[in-house]
Formats: sequence, structure tokens, C-alpha cells
Amino acid sequence: MGTSESSEGRKKLVYSVGDSTSYALVGKLKDVVKRSVENPLGYVVNWGRLYSLWPVHMETGCCSVELGAASGSRWDIERFGVLEAFGSLRQCDLLIVLGTVTRKMMPRLRVVWEQMPEPKWCIAIGACSISGGLYLDSYNVMQGIDQYIPVDVKVPGCPPSTYAIIDGIMLLMEKIRRSDLKGHYPAGTSEEDVHALIQAKEEVKTKA
Repeated sequence: MGTSESSEGRKKLVYSVGDSTSYALVGKLKDVVKRSVENPLGYVVNWGRLYSLWPVHMETGCCSVELGAASGSRWDIERFGVLEAFGSLRQCDLLIVLGTVTRKMMPRLRVVWEQMPEPKWCIAIGACSISGGLYLDSYNVMQGIDQYIPVDVKVPGCPPSTYAIIDGIMLLMEKIRRSDLKGHYPAGTSEEDVHALIQAKEEVKTKA
């Protein structure tokens, strides 16, 4: 029984012993559990997470109008699993920041973020929340909220269109689908990588 590797470059965990009907489980218990239990279980858990996002809205600018349009009957982002805003932060897992965030407001935003349970995600919509927008180099406007809280997806624009907001939600859903049970992203899940993956999937669907 020699050691061999699969097509993905990983060592096999199941080896044939003697005749082809007998098998032996070889490897570290951690690797065995991860590949036989955690990966399938993680797929099911992430499937439930990405289709049941409960958002907290931090709306201070005109981008909230576009998000309101996306929540309306014409685009209806609830069909993607993004529900309406909830009052209890202990039950929400998505923070949506729209508009200007000042220095006095940032500590409150941080408190809101820390009250949300793990795993949690954040979408920054609009130029003001991403980089300060019109208030570039202002004395009281934050030049990007990602300096204080982790931002998973940024939707640029002033304000961004409804289509851009839906695209940002789909990017976040793809990142959640590729995360582990704890909600951590593996390597290669930047916005550019995930966007390229979604485009590749759409091309395959078009050819089919």
C-alpha cells in the first residue's frame, strides 16, 4: 500500500488493501473529519446562511433611496433571501451601511457591529461609506468605514444603481457559499475572484 495523491494534489484518505473490495482509512483524524463531515455540513449550513440574510440598515444618505427601490416589488431583493430590516441586533447577520458616516457616528456604528452575532457580514454601499465620497479630506467625515469594521463587499456609486446593489448582494452570497463553518473565507475569495467566478458560471449557462 503506497501513498498516492488525488487529482487535486491532496493525499488520499481511503486506500485499497489486498483485493479491491477491502479499504483502509489512513490519515489524521482532523483531515478525515474535515473532508468527510465538515465540507458537506458546511455546504448545507452556508446554503441556509446565504438565503436568510437578516440586515441592519445604517442609512444616512441618498443611497437608501436606491436600496428602498431594490426592496420594492419591481426588483424584490427578498427573492435572494435578503429580508427586511429587524429591530433586534442579536438576530441580524448583515450590516448594510449607506451614506455618510461621521466621526461622532463611527463609535455608534462600531457598537452596532459588535452587538451582532458571528458569523456576520458587512456591505458598504455608495462612495460616502467607501471613501468619503463628496466629503473627501473632510475634518468630520470618515474616509472609508473599512478602517474600523471589516467590509466584505463594496458597492461604488453616488448613488449606485439598483442593479449594482443586487450585484453586490450576489457577490456576498457567493463569498458566503465558499466560506467555512465559522464564516471565514479561504484564499482566493476577494471581490475580483468571486466576480470572475460568477461571470464564468453565467457564460456556462449561456452556452448551455
